[in-house]
Amino acid sequence: MAQINFKICSIDRENEIFSMVKENLEFLKNNKIRFTWPQSTIEKEYDQKTYTSYKTWLTNEWIKRECNFLDKIIIFFNLPEDIIFEVEVSNYGPFGFYHSGLKRVTININNTLDVINTIKHEIIHIILDKYIIKYKIKYTDKEFIIKTILDFINEDN
Repeated sequence: MAQINFKICSIDRENEIFSMVKENLEFLKNNKIRFTWPQSTIEKEYDQKTYTSYKTWLTNEWIKRECNFLDKIIIFFNLPEDIIFEVEVSNYGPFGFYHSGLKRVTININNTLDVINTIKHEIIHIILDKYIIKYKIKYTDKEFIIKTILDFINEDN
């Protein structure tokens, strides 16, 4: 059975995300991708209680609102039934982003969008990433493809 494991970013992971944002600042700004980064230092701002509370809320929201999404994508994309995705909770970076090789979605606790749809969106990115790369699909076209597929999968909710 497919599953999602929710976890909290460590301080080291938060520093990796901050570095990624700095390296991709121009891309993020040019594509109007919202993101957050530390006001002072990650070490000073890191609050385990906030992360834990958000992770608990997010896990419960996923259970309430995922609407058999994992079952649907297994069928739609012919995925292995035991596929596992990881969703990590961060305080920094874009509101949602993915790492296809690790099957990991990162959700920013400052996300003001529909966070459950953001997770679903990023999971579809993970699944399609090798094709996006292979066919050199531009960013705006990639986002259109992902949104269209997600709309189709969500259609019967």
